[in-house]
Amino acid sequence: MSNRTTGHCIKKVVLYPDQGVVGLRHRRAYVAMSLNNKIVESVETLTEVLQWMIDHFQEFVVIVGDYLHRHNVEFLDGATESEAIEASMKRGQRIVEQVGSILNKLGQPQVRILSSAEFYQSANFENRLAELLRLEREVPAFHELTEFTLGVYLNRKGIQVHDQPKARKHSRAYLAEELVIFEQLAEHGYDVSVYPGGQLPVMKALVTGRLPNVSPALEKLTLVEMKFRPVKNAAQ
Repeated sequence: MSNRTTGHCIKKVVLYPDQGVVGLRHRRAYVAMSLNNKIVESVETLTEVLQWMIDHFQEFVVIVGDYLHRHNVEFLDGATESEAIEASMKRGQRIVEQVGSILNKLGQPQVRILSSAEFYQSANFENRLAELLRLEREVPAFHELTEFTLGVYLNRKGIQVHDQPKARKHSRAYLAEELVIFEQLAEHGYDVSVYPGGQLPVMKALVTGRLPNVSPALEKLTLVEMKFRPVKNAAQ
């Protein structure tokens, strides 16, 4: 008889800044679903994540990073921009349907599931994106954190050095676009950011006061980082 990993369950949650979970109930939150996050590929794990949100928040939304994911598809799969958009949106739609099905089973059909593509329609999106990219170039601490984040991600993906310029360009754009989306959510009153996995170093620096004058909206967030452990079932 052997043990087989069939999914993951929440081991603990960590808050930044550390305020405890008691006061979360009456705040508005969002949980971000990245398309390259293996944790939420399991229906059981995704169900546990959504149940945790239901247990801790009266109001929350689910953000699916479909359009954002086009950057990963372009440099990881060598797709054209149009191919990457089509593939990412199709994959994102499957996640939207799966999340919707789980929420219905949990008795929460009213929870909104938002595509990341919706946020790009904001009149100020491009201007704010350009400003964040400028700040990333000019603010040493912001640039160092970004470079560190990109390096960890690309090494994990096994991207070779000679392929990294294109990969870094797309990954930097992904990160900046993600921050603009999070800013928009914060400006609409969603001030708790939940992620099934590790929060971005840049986000941790913002909320703990180590990256001032970059994003006042994000500085006010509370981050919730979910840590998981594998679940193993006995198999013959």
